[in-house]
Amino acid sequence: MKINGQVVILECKLTDCQEAYSQLGKLYIPVFTKMLGYAPQGIVVVKNLARGSATPCHSITEALASGKTVHWLGKTPLL
Repeated sequence: MKINGQVVILECKLTDCQEAYSQLGKLYIPVFTKMLGYAPQGIVVVKNLARGSATPCHSITEALASGKTVHWLGKTPLL
């Protein structure tokens, strides 16, 4: 996905888990960095928060500014 000219990778999970961050950091971002020649930003989008989840954002634009997880309930547009 491209937002304001920046490539953004969205990793979507039903429940917040460490695997999502691991997949972004160890798989998707390195692959896209090799393809694009620069590192895109990665954001985890979850429907359910887990015990110990950091305070989330509620929009992609807010997450781009803060680097946090997006808590999306699926009832509004994501952008």
